Amino acid sequence: MKRFVTVLLAATTFCVVAFSIQHEYAWGADGGARRALLVGIDRYTPPSSFASGQSTHPSGRRDWTDLKGAVNDVRALREVLIHRLGFEPQNVIVLANEEATRQAILSTFQRHLIDSAKQGDQSIFFYAGHGSRVRNSRSTELDGKDETVVPADANVGAGDRAFVEIRDKEWDRLFSQVLDKGAWLTALFDSCHSGSISRSAAPIFSTARFLEEDDRDVAAFLPPDQVAHAPGLEPEKREGALIISAAQEDQQAKETLQITGSVREWHGAFSLALIQSLNELSPRVSADRLFDRVTARLMAEGHQQEPSIVGMASRRHAPIFGGTAGLMSTGIRLNLIQAYAADDVELQGGVAIGLTPDTEVERLAKIPGKPPVRLRVTDVRSLTKSRARVLTGNWQDLKPGDEFEVVRRGIQSVSALPVWVPPSVADHRQVRGLVREVAGLAVRQGVRIVEDPTVSNASQVLSWNGNEWVLWSHAGVPRSLGKSPSALEVLSHMRSGSSGEALFINVPPTRYVARALDVRGLSARGVKVVANPDEALYTLVGRMAGSQVEYAWVLTRSSRSTNGRSARSGLPLPERTMWSVTPPGSGACESGDLRNCLARLAKLHYWLTISGTQGEGRYPYRLAFKRVTDHFVIDRGELVEGTYQMVLRADMKQIEEIQEGWGLQARYVYVFVIDREGSTTQLFPTSASLERSNVLPSPEELNRSAGALSEVSLGEAGLISIHPPYGVDTYLLITSARPIPYLAELVESGPVVSPSHPLRGEMDWSIDRLFLRSSPAGTPHGS
Repeated sequence: MKRFVTVLLAATTFCVVAFSIQHEYAWGADGGARRALLVGIDRYTPPSSFASGQSTHPSGRRDWTDLKGAVNDVRALREVLIHRLGFEPQNVIVLANEEATRQAILSTFQRHLIDSAKQGDQSIFFYAGHGSRVRNSRSTELDGKDETVVPADANVGAGDRAFVEIRDKEWDRLFSQVLDKGAWLTALFDSCHSGSISRSAAPIFSTARFLEEDDRDVAAFLPPDQVAHAPGLEPEKREGALIISAAQEDQQAKETLQITGSVREWHGAFSLALIQSLNELSPRVSADRLFDRVTARLMAEGHQQEPSIVGMASRRHAPIFGGTAGLMSTGIRLNLIQAYAADDVELQGGVAIGLTPDTEVERLAKIPGKPPVRLRVTDVRSLTKSRARVLTGNWQDLKPGDEFEVVRRGIQSVSALPVWVPPSVADHRQVRGLVREVAGLAVRQGVRIVEDPTVSNASQVLSWNGNEWVLWSHAGVPRSLGKSPSALEVLSHMRSGSSGEALFINVPPTRYVARALDVRGLSARGVKVVANPDEALYTLVGRMAGSQVEYAWVLTRSSRSTNGRSARSGLPLPERTMWSVTPPGSGACESGDLRNCLARLAKLHYWLTISGTQGEGRYPYRLAFKRVTDHFVIDRGELVEGTYQMVLRADMKQIEEIQEGWGLQARYVYVFVIDREGSTTQLFPTSASLERSNVLPSPEELNRSAGALSEVSLGEAGLISIHPPYGVDTYLLITSARPIPYLAELVESGPVVSPSHPLRGEMDWSIDRLFLRSSPAGTPHGS
């Protein structure tokens, strides 16, 4: 889709894109309508007649794969638009699976988002599904290809002259028509259009939203594309464009499993992070701020996606869907489905809009002379449904469709580290014999044996599933090898002599090791043992080292790209712990104890993923670093070797809006750093800081002008030095309306001893995370 936004997929760089255009920076300034078309496609596998080779369409030669979370993305976003952002339900159209044909997508877009659009309206388009590419010899792009989205009927075309996918040139035309009507346009794509194949270190392969490209030349059977606009008036070049990409060119848009209590839902990793961040932050939050929260969540959860954001500064500082401070509600609203009893009330609202147990909601309509009806959520059942009980008021006064608003946030789910311990094997002598036999024969067949999957890429992984040995490949479907395969049987499924064939043998744990890593023992360390590898962030991995078996905890989504560069280089989480032969529970992490290393990982994960109560309504500050030598400010990217002054920065306009409302708040400020090895240190305040010197801005400064308050220095105690060793550091900014006692001990010291919330009772605090790469002097830093 290079032409509907030149940078949308430039050089096939972007996989997941959020594209926003508006003519002004006011949401609904003319009282305009807001309309959305949401498209989600999970089912792509062709009908059996086509899959068996009867189809003459070239698509029949492609490996069609189904997705799991695209429709869930659509349903969740619909909930957010209606219950969080106030869209009228009848203005949000959903096309799911078989409904989302090429004709249906294009005609509905035309009717709903173009023909109905008027000056000042808002048109939103969201697509979740496969993306691909096709050759175009008429293209002026460097790679000579068009990027596409893949409708549900792309697998049942009728001949070589048919092309069902929707190309970037077509989106360019459609988007231009929306803008020409004077409407604002927000288009979001959760699909892959590029990316190299990378393999997981463990035998787990999450689904990528990428379909191998069509190798035909569309110029041979499609007419030339009509010019949609004059040169220089491409949609992305109009004032107000915002483009967010969730993956770089050598990465893929992945799907992930979300588990909230009893709710288990697949989603696009980026879409889930976006929806969760929209629920955590105010609808008025800037796109920059939202982008940073999405990026932090993706990185903390180990996803191999590094987003980028493109747009003018004025647009990045405005909300992602447009808007001004006074016109968007910050409340979350939901409707009653049915009240069955005082302790059994069903609500239309769930995980998608951020509901958690103990959330309290109050009916908007009041009955004179009666107390308002207030409910407390007792169980979140799904993306869209919850159960609650009545706190005040009479449940018999409730009617289906009654509107409620969240008046108190519930408890946050505990951020325990999810790990998977593979099934053990009884006869480890047989395992060792198989490993030695495969390794010896592999050399003669030209297959490389991978010693460490976090260091070099493995094209296939041999593992034990509890009943038999299976061979995993990038296709994501394991090949059954039985209980006692020979080395020849294992290697017969690999291309002999192929330079790209590399095998990692994941040695299963012994029964003793598996028992030592039981659920009860690890839960006391802030770790939860999950039932399958899809749910895990870390997996126990084994390997043969000489005559011994070594184990390590490996980041489940950790991998190496095909060129050997670490796809995990930007993550704050260690790719693995040290390889160890030490029995679990018999030493410190430094000596290789598997349980104690997990405790450290759990604490790191906790502070990377925990969410604090929103404080942005009166405290808009973000952490930044001002270089002492030239006062250049860095708030993302890279810190080059040298000395920096830590500062708090906020948009001046946002401060003005807060001053006109409830007023700016002074808060206690704490800054910690987590280095590339996982060590956590408090940077501010220091032990030498004066009492209340970390209350910023100081109370006596709150009446100063917005310009004077847009940057607040942390003073002499906020000076830091960047020096070797270099790598990715994570900075935590924790602010609170009241001092948090023993915070340094909570963050810095000891393992996680229980899964309880360490800040229980502290309701007005917030946490931000900033990921910066340090580098030696002389490294370009983009200034």
